[in-house]
Amino acid sequence: MNHLREMLFVREAAGSPGGDSAPPATSCTPEAEAAAAAAAFAAYDRYRRGRLAAQIGERGREALQLLPLLLHVNEPGLPGYVDDPLCPAGIADFSPHSDDLRLARRLFPEARLRRSGVLRPVVELVAVMGSAGTIGFSGESDLDVWVCHDPGTSDALLTVYRRKVLSVEAWLNRHAGLEVHLFFQAASRIRADDFGETGVEGCGSALGALLKEEFYRTGILLAGKAPAWRLVPPLADPDAYRRHWDALRATPGFPAGEYVDLGGVARVPPGELFGAAVWQIVKGWKSPFKSALKLGLLEYAVSSGREAPPLCEQLKQRVLAGERVDPYRLLFDQVLAHYRALGESGSEDLLARCFYLKTGIRLEAESGPRRRASGGSDEAVLAEYAAAWGWGARRLQHLNGFSAWKFEWVQALAREVDRYFLRTYQRIRETLEAEGEVQRITPRDLTVLGRKLQAVYRRAPHKVETLHLVTQGVEEPSVSLYQEVLPDGEAPWRLFRGRVTPLTVDGREGDLLRVSNDPLELLVWAAQNHILGARTRVFCHGLAGELPAADLEALAQGLTAFVERAQGREPTHEDLLGDAVPTAFLAVPNLLEEAEEVRDLGAVHATTWGETFYRRWEGPDAFRGFVEEALVAFLLESPAPDRLEIFAPPRKVGVLRGCHRRLQRELGAAAAFVGGASFAAHLRRRFVGASEAGTYVLDRTAPAELRYRAFKDREDLLRFLCAVGPHARVETRVESLSPELAPLRAVCESSLPGGIDVFVLEEAAQETLFVADEVGNLARFTSLREDAPYALARLLVFLEGVVPELATQEESPLHGRALGDVLRIHTLVREGTCRAVCATHEHLARVRALGLRPVGLTIERTSGRSGGAGGYRITWGMQTIESGEVENPLAEARRRIREARRSGLDYGVFVTRLFLDERFIAEHCGRFVTTGHYLFYKRAIEQRLAG
Repeated sequence: MNHLREMLFVREAAGSPGGDSAPPATSCTPEAEAAAAAAAFAAYDRYRRGRLAAQIGERGREALQLLPLLLHVNEPGLPGYVDDPLCPAGIADFSPHSDDLRLARRLFPEARLRRSGVLRPVVELVAVMGSAGTIGFSGESDLDVWVCHDPGTSDALLTVYRRKVLSVEAWLNRHAGLEVHLFFQAASRIRADDFGETGVEGCGSALGALLKEEFYRTGILLAGKAPAWRLVPPLADPDAYRRHWDALRATPGFPAGEYVDLGGVARVPPGELFGAAVWQIVKGWKSPFKSALKLGLLEYAVSSGREAPPLCEQLKQRVLAGERVDPYRLLFDQVLAHYRALGESGSEDLLARCFYLKTGIRLEAESGPRRRASGGSDEAVLAEYAAAWGWGARRLQHLNGFSAWKFEWVQALAREVDRYFLRTYQRIRETLEAEGEVQRITPRDLTVLGRKLQAVYRRAPHKVETLHLVTQGVEEPSVSLYQEVLPDGEAPWRLFRGRVTPLTVDGREGDLLRVSNDPLELLVWAAQNHILGARTRVFCHGLAGELPAADLEALAQGLTAFVERAQGREPTHEDLLGDAVPTAFLAVPNLLEEAEEVRDLGAVHATTWGETFYRRWEGPDAFRGFVEEALVAFLLESPAPDRLEIFAPPRKVGVLRGCHRRLQRELGAAAAFVGGASFAAHLRRRFVGASEAGTYVLDRTAPAELRYRAFKDREDLLRFLCAVGPHARVETRVESLSPELAPLRAVCESSLPGGIDVFVLEEAAQETLFVADEVGNLARFTSLREDAPYALARLLVFLEGVVPELATQEESPLHGRALGDVLRIHTLVREGTCRAVCATHEHLARVRALGLRPVGLTIERTSGRSGGAGGYRITWGMQTIESGEVENPLAEARRRIREARRSGLDYGVFVTRLFLDERFIAEHCGRFVTTGHYLFYKRAIEQRLAG
């Protein structure tokens, strides 16, 4: 059977949407009944497709008309083309119609289109389900399309074809201007009510049989084989379904190959209703009206138990009788009748309003609900409902203006919906528990759903309240921040709708939206709940004066953009199964301050669970608190630390305020440099910046370790940075805006990895040597100006003795290199800021003029005598100290050095060679990856020798 001619949306939309009817059965044989059922559903499909064509517009019709063709062929130039010879193609029982080919050639003139047959079709059925083609379909509705594949297709071919399906889905969304989802799944799994964990519709184990029942009730066949369920008599249970279908397939001449067996519809297992109820509450956050109706259907299923047949079976009865039944009305009527029977007028009225708002149809209030529209139209149907409910023109006028409702009206309806959700869920749960039913949802899916609910409903410290507003249309054209002293002495900030001044505030209590001690918290809350938008005018009146409107409106735009990005990212199931980690961060410094230093700082961050948090710090320690309590956690946990933003107000007289300029330029660089959750192990990074109290360092030493360190003066900072340690690699970056840190910045920026850089800084009465070794360690040596050449000479003699030894070690960056190839000596010159000038030859000449001769010191391991324990030998000049001769060789060496110095002799003690075994390192120097960090060993040994 070729269903193509039944699918041409353009042609059907132009003609009558439902002129065909099911022919009466001519005999009572099962084959004749099946043929009559097939004809009835074919006519019903045509009617529903015609309705859908009228609902989705021209581009939507084009997209849906080409969908089967794009899934059927794999040709270059067409959306969905996969350049892979393994890519299968083809829909069973389908061949493109000439109208489809003409449309494809018009939209894709470069494509090569052929009408060749497909030998091995991978797709068995393509059908759209849900509210499509019903009174419940509106401009905000999406299209859910099932693409069922042959279960015999190999995993390798399915992997390739799935890429094609995703590509076609992307084109449908772009071209149609609708939200279209293609669900690719095996027919065999549908037959077993197995939609997998977090599969079709997001949580397969929470739906199961319910999802198949909805598909049979609402599905519109687009291409491929029709479901065999349509041929089985109504009200058949799964066993009867199986017997009837097996008998049909065994009938000679019956075209069983034209149908796909998706299984019968069992009574929904009660244990499945618990997970389905949770899922509908989750879905209700974005589609509250639809979910309210579906939640009512679940409660009806619980209360009716096994007595009432599934709705899809009721629909089948009416379709076989030739009715043009609307699946959405069938659902709505059943739920409304349920609550009417219970005497719950409140639930009935709420669902009536949800139904009216969900349709998107607006009756003319002036004409009254009894106005007669064209026969059978959706307007006429809705008018009959409104008349039955006793709605007058006033209620219709109020509901018709839903998109322009005031904030409090939207919030009131949302709270009413939330109470209905909670009440219905509790009754479903209590009924199931009383009957001893076991939940049929998997732990994985239950975790996913539970955390989705937590993200929107749970309360947590610093979490921004997200209101269930049931619409996005509550953005205010203007809001006002207003502060005044109350009789009790408090001076809170209040957020009003519209513009409020001291002359008008007394009469504006009806426009009050929220009260807080923090004006920034009010704006964050308003942005989170779509009250504040990018075009909202923001006015302010505070005790200290008015905040600049330009600053506030720029902040409103920044907050709105931040919230849109955060809320536009739908949490994945992997996100929800893991811990909530921050994904984006926005800091707003000194909103109420004109200070050059950070005295007031608020921070907003979004997480992978879809939550938003806000905190504020005040006073002289505001920056420290912000970094330690918020920024460090963000940089440790966030997978993308570059998502850190700083709000900078509009420029004043061509420059930003000091704290805004500093934070905007430097914190972003710090975040990108220090990294996020994927920080590499065995790497150390340190960012040095200026703060109100002096300087600070963000010190990252491991993927899970990042610390904030504050220093009051430069000496404390250098003592920390130059505590040379055994790092595989250490990188230091210094803030560019601080003049005090300019010499250190020049050192860090001019040193090269894999080399040894020495920097000479001449200051008032002293000279300082900075050394950056081959892995980025910093060391510092300070001496009086007259002793400076001698200090540099000692360092160079030490390097001459150590580097050749390190060059023999394969793990060292200096392996195979000579000192002359890796050493550079610089002079730090202050010219406005500070820069490093290479002056190697100049400094080497000064050192050679000293004629310094060192006394070499060697430490080596010795083997034990006669199999005894080994020891150490220390050679200092011509003197040798054996561990067997004295109790402690290091202590003896230390004593002799002190005696020599007291005698007035100037001994230059330099470690020129190191023979250190693991035990010596562990006892005296700590455990390190390599012996290449020579400055650390030098300092450690000299400290022990010098006492």
